[in-house]
Amino acid sequence: MSDGALTGEYLRNFTFEKPPFGKRGYNEKAVADFVALCARRLDGRGHLTADDVRHVRFNK
Repeated sequence: MSDGALTGEYLRNFTFEKPPFGKRGYNEKAVADFVALCARRLDGRGHLTADDVRHVRFNK
């Protein structure tokens, strides 16, 4: 992502850090599913609206 553009490939290769010991993180599957949806949309596939992004919630 050297030119500053966010790409689907960048999102597919991005990894989140695990929460510190004793802390709960977000539901990994829910986050991974949303990131995959964003990546597909950046690749020109799939459907994602601004409202979809604003209303997404990740359970812990």
